[in-house]
Amino acid sequence: MEKLNLVLFLLLLSAKLQAQPDNVRYSANLMQWLHNIEVAPEKNRSVGLYKTNGIEYVSAFIKVSNAIDETPFNKLGVIVGTKAGDVWTVRIPKDKIVAFTKLSDIEYIELDRPVRQQMDSARYYTHVDSVTKGIGLNMPYTGKGVVVGISDMGFDYTHPAF
Repeated sequence: MEKLNLVLFLLLLSAKLQAQPDNVRYSANLMQWLHNIEVAPEKNRSVGLYKTNGIEYVSAFIKVSNAIDETPFNKLGVIVGTKAGDVWTVRIPKDKIVAFTKLSDIEYIELDRPVRQQMDSARYYTHVDSVTKGIGLNMPYTGKGVVVGISDMGFDYTHPAF
């Protein structure tokens, strides 16, 4: 009897795992946004909002299906930016995010995360201050007399890591 219960439990568990909920299409920060809409809308003010023509937008990366129809985007006032294959950048009107998540041609949505400069601690955490003082080195390295050149070859949107 115990083995039968275990088999039944495993069958039910595998069926539950195969029936993925819709929110697997959502990034963690989008799920947090949707949660905040219901319980603490004021917390969504801290997310990076961009104002254009008096409308507040939230930026996002989306992965779209091959047969994407942009008409629903236009109806919601979504601004499409860069299209790199099936990965696009979009700006979604803040008050249309819930409706946007319901569109069927979108496979995944990743809201932008706020970025904050932390240059006041970068030298410490990258140990640059130790290098310039010569801590654990033969001599201090200040960068005096060093020439730096940058050769930018662009970004490969088709790379599997992207």
